[in-house]
Amino acid sequence: MAEAGDFDPCDDGTCPVSRALVALDGKWTILVVRDLLSGTKRFSELRRSLVGISPKTLTDRLRGLEEHG
Repeated sequence: MAEAGDFDPCDDGTCPVSRALVALDGKWTILVVRDLLSGTKRFSELRRSLVGISPKTLTDRLRGLEEHG
């Protein structure tokens, strides 16, 4: 049995869990994904549903999600 701290952290980018955590990192990202799970949304619809998010932050989160596929 492995000791605490003796595990491979998947630093090579092949671990699906590690890749998902990288893609979903950042404030707002999970909420953006939540809103998109119900289907395609216009930018303005996302802004309305995510009260408090700035247009720049929403744009950054959408671009990041697009980059990660």
